[in-house]
Amino acid sequence: MKSMQFALVLFAASMLPCALFADGLGEAAPALTVAEWLQGQETAITSGRIHVIDFWTPNNPLLRGNPQRLNPLLEQEDPPVVVAITLDDGDAMKAFLRRKKDDVPHYPVALDAKKKTTLAFMEKMVNRRGGDSCVIVSKTKQILWVGPARDVAAVLATVKAGTFSIEVARQERADRGVSEQLVKEYVELVRNGAAREQTHEVANKIFEVGARRPDALVALARIILIAPALKDRDTALAERAAGAAWKGSGHKDARAGLFYGKAMHQQGKLAAAKEVLTAALQVTDDSVRRALQVELGAIDRKLEASKKSNKGSATTQPSTRPRR
Repeated sequence: MKSMQFALVLFAASMLPCALFADGLGEAAPALTVAEWLQGQETAITSGRIHVIDFWTPNNPLLRGNPQRLNPLLEQEDPPVVVAITLDDGDAMKAFLRRKKDDVPHYPVALDAKKKTTLAFMEKMVNRRGGDSCVIVSKTKQILWVGPARDVAAVLATVKAGTFSIEVARQERADRGVSEQLVKEYVELVRNGAAREQTHEVANKIFEVGARRPDALVALARIILIAPALKDRDTALAERAAGAAWKGSGHKDARAGLFYGKAMHQQGKLAAAKEVLTAALQVTDDSVRRALQVELGAIDRKLEASKKSNKGSATTQPSTRPRR
């Protein structure tokens, strides 16, 4: 029940109008108000160390793989302090943590006290999406960045190198808000039967944002390919969007690879789709591994069926040799 409450808190915060909150970036991080430390030593946000705060539950598929992304941070030179905050049932979480597997945090895990920490930080998460569970806090206890666990290592590298910019992070968050609004506009147009010329006009604006935020292109491709509300699926546009994101990531964004391959698969480009999906499988974490495997399995079955069909056709063709 508490894990459901946690998901509802995250969802509610993400739906609140941005005008209700200050930007959040650069502001002082709230204190950690904890009911119980379920694992590890009691931790507070202190000066002199970078902190990563992850609002986590293994019951949310978008967050389940976070420990596999954050555990390696502890092996870095001058590692950050990593803390997971959860609203899950304390006893159930303790049992989960005792499993000591790769999907379990190797860092302190705290049970939030009446949602106080979660709500205090959620107010800083403007333009957040469902997977945006992580907050990076500077050595001076300022909130630097909010986003998904998969991006934390890359952002931390810029912080340590001295190349991180709050203004750039702020622009990225603004771009995210714009891109999500444009995707919603695109969906509404398609649902209302708008002409492709009109939907492509909105899509082109998403591509403009996508030049700075490739995940906007992934979001567009995903909506086109799997949103139940869409009956007219522009798979060519999905291929173009996901393909741009895949290539723009240097073939490292497995989610972009998944939807790029899926779009080609739906258009019958089986060999090309298999090549991309296989490459994405080599760079993925557990978040989309299963989806990549399912897509590849479907393609392999079609290719095998096509081989058998061609072989059968060859053996049943009438002879063209002249009769004596």
